[in-house]
Amino acid sequence: MQALCLGLRFIHSVLQSELIRGQRLLQIGEGTEDVDFPLDAYFGSGDSGATPSGGPAERLGDSRAGGGPPTVS
Repeated sequence: MQALCLGLRFIHSVLQSELIRGQRLLQIGEGTEDVDFPLDAYFGSGDSGATPSGGPAERLGDSRAGGGPPTVS
């Protein structure tokens, strides 16, 4: 469990650093429209270092709707 948490924290820090560098995380939309991937919805805002208040199903709800994984552009 600790390794999983460390892995998720690492992924969050890498994605957050890409956003700081000016990259965009895109969620592939249906058709030709791509939308920004809501990183804060999955990992929280990161301001306080606390975990998001919702449960796992709430945090992962969007990924099960068929939106696909985020891509970096």
